[in-house]
Amino acid sequence: MIVPVVYFSSSNNTRYVAEIISRGLEGPDLEPELVRVEDAGAGEYDLSEAGVVGVGAPIYGGFAEPIIRWASGFDFSGKKVFLFSTASKLHLGSTAQMIEVVRGHGGTVIGALEMKFPGTLDGVFYSPGEAAKHPLQRADLERALRFGRKIAAIAKRGEGYADYTYRHRIGATVMPAVRAIKVAIATFVKRALFESSCAGCTGKSCGACARVCPVDAIRLKEGCAEIDKDKCIACFRCFKECPSGTFSVRFAKDKEYYRGPWQLKGYIEPDELARSTPTS
Repeated sequence: MIVPVVYFSSSNNTRYVAEIISRGLEGPDLEPELVRVEDAGAGEYDLSEAGVVGVGAPIYGGFAEPIIRWASGFDFSGKKVFLFSTASKLHLGSTAQMIEVVRGHGGTVIGALEMKFPGTLDGVFYSPGEAAKHPLQRADLERALRFGRKIAAIAKRGEGYADYTYRHRIGATVMPAVRAIKVAIATFVKRALFESSCAGCTGKSCGACARVCPVDAIRLKEGCAEIDKDKCIACFRCFKECPSGTFSVRFAKDKEYYRGPWQLKGYIEPDELARSTPTS
C-alpha cells in the first residue's frame, strides 16, 4: 500500500521529520511517498486511492499554515490520517485544529506527533552560536521514528491511536490572541522589513521564487518578481531560493540563510537512524 506523506516545510525541518517517519513506516506492506503540499495542491499527485495519508507542517504562532489551507479543501472520506508538526517553541492548539479539519472532511485520525525542533533564529537565518545552543537530540529523532513504526502497526491492525503529543498547559483558549499578535507582527515584517531589487532578477524567465511559494504570492513580470504582501505568509522560501538575491530583509542582508537540519549538531541521516534504532 502506498502511503502519501503530505507536508509543507520552509526550513526543511518538517521535511526531515517526514523522512524519519517514513523510515518507520517502510515495510513489506507499506510504501511511504513524500509529497510536497504544493504538488498535492496542484493536483500533480493523486491521493484519491490512498487509504492512509500523513499530513505534516511547521507551526507558525500556533497555526499549521499553509497545510491547513490544503487540508480544508481535500476530501479525507474513508482515509486514515496521521498528523505531525514541528515547532521551535509552542504547538499551542495546532494539533487540535488539524484534527478538527481532517475529521470535518471525513477522515479518521489514527495518531499525532508534535516535535520541538529548535533551529537557528526560528529557521530563517543561520547562526553558528545559536546552532551550538540547540543541538538535535537523538531521543527526539528516535521518537519520530517510533511514531512512524506505531502508525505502520495501526495501519496493518486496522485500529489504535498513536498519541505522541505534548501536554499543553495553554492551548486553544489563547489561540485567538496569538493569531492577532501573529498577524500584527507579520504585517510589520512584510511591509517594513522586506526589500526587493530588480537588478539581477529576470522575472518570468527564471520563476524559481514562484515555484516554491505555497500560497501563490509571487507576481512574475518580464523584468522582475514581486511579492504580494497580503498573500505572503513570511515563510521565506522565495528568499532562500532566489539565485540573484532579489528579495532581502532590511538590516539582515549579510546574514546566511538557514537551509536545513544538517546544519545543526546532532543531525543523523534518516537511513542511519532507522538502521541503528532497535524496533522494540
